[in-house]
Amino acid sequence: MTSNSPRENPVPTDQPPGVDPSAIGRILLIAPSWVGDLVMATPAIRALARHFEDAELTALVRPVGADVLEHNPHIAGFVIADRRGRGPESGNGRQLGRLLRRSNFDLAVILPNSFHAALIAWRARAGHRVGYVGQWRSPLLTVRLPRPRENGKVVPINMVDRYLRLCWAVGCEDLSRAEELFASDEDRANAASVLESAGVAPGDRLAVLIPGASFGPAKQWGAAKFARVGDGLIERYGMRVIAHVGPGEGAIGDALAAASRRGVIVPPPKTIDLKVLKPMIERAELVISNDTGPRHYAVAYDIPNVAILGPTSRRYIDVNLDRTALLQADVPCGPCQRRVCPDDHACMDQITPEQVLAAAASLGIS
Repeated sequence: MTSNSPRENPVPTDQPPGVDPSAIGRILLIAPSWVGDLVMATPAIRALARHFEDAELTALVRPVGADVLEHNPHIAGFVIADRRGRGPESGNGRQLGRLLRRSNFDLAVILPNSFHAALIAWRARAGHRVGYVGQWRSPLLTVRLPRPRENGKVVPINMVDRYLRLCWAVGCEDLSRAEELFASDEDRANAASVLESAGVAPGDRLAVLIPGASFGPAKQWGAAKFARVGDGLIERYGMRVIAHVGPGEGAIGDALAAASRRGVIVPPPKTIDLKVLKPMIERAELVISNDTGPRHYAVAYDIPNVAILGPTSRRYIDVNLDRTALLQADVPCGPCQRRVCPDDHACMDQITPEQVLAAAASLGIS
C-alpha cells in the first residue's frame, strides 16, 4: 500500500504559460467519459473555479458524467452530449459545435486525450484551448502540453496529476489533489430507502462490494470470490454487506447472490444508480472493488477501500492512496491493458479472498 499526499505539488515548478484571469468569463471543461476519470477530474474542476473565480464553468459530459458531477458547486451548468460525445439531440458533431459557439467560451480545458475532444473545443471557437499534444491535436490547441515522459518515453501518470497539469498551464496555483463528490438531499433519501428496503438499519456497519467493471471481463475478479469476501466480513465483523451491480451486470449479481452463504445483499441492477451510490458509499465503513470507476467514490469520501487490480497499470490511479490497499499479482504478462484476457487470467486468479480480507484488516477494519 502506498500513499500520495493531496498537498504535494503534482506539476513542474517552472513558470507556467498562464492565461489572464480577467480575460476569462466563460470556461468550457470537456470532461472524460469513464466514471473513475470523472472523479479524478474534480481537483482540476476546483482549481479552475478558484483561479478564474469570476468565470462561469460549464462541463461538457456524457449522460453518466452528469450523474457523477451533479451538485458540484464549482460547475455552473452542464451540456450533455450523447454516448458518442456528439450533439445532445442529433448526434451530429457540427450541431454540438454550433450549440457551444453560442456560449462564447473564452477558455476550453480538454481533459480527454482524443482528437475528437480537441475538435469539439476548436468547433466551439473557444479563445484559449488547452490540452495535451498527440493524436494530431496540436493545430486545434492554443496552449499545448507535451505528454508526460520518463527517459524520453511517454508514460502513464495518475489522472489527477494529468488533469492538474492542464490547470497549471493556464496559471492555476491551488493544485490540491483532494478528490470530492457531492450528493443532494434527494440522493441521500433514496440511498436510505434502498438500505431500509434491504433490511440495513441506520446503526448497522456497512460494507459495499463492487464486483463489476464496465471496461471488460479482464478487470473482473469473480463473483464467487466477492461472495466469499462478503461472507467473511459478515462473519468476522458483523457487517451488513451490499453489492453495487451496474447496468448489464445482472449475471454477476445473480452469481454473487447464489454463492453467498451469509446473505450478501444484491439488489437488482439499476437499483443503486451512480447518484444513489454516492451517499451509500459515504455511509459505508469499507468498500471492496475491482479497478473500476465507482471505487473512486470511496477515495472522494475518504472511505477505506481495497482495490483488486488485474490488467491495468496502477500508475493511472497511483494517487490519494492513504486509505486504499491496492492488490495486484506480479505476472509476466501484465499489466496488459486488455479488456478480455486471452490466456489464464492469472493476474486476477492469483489474488485470494483471504488476501483481500487481510488487506481490509490492514486498513484498520476490526
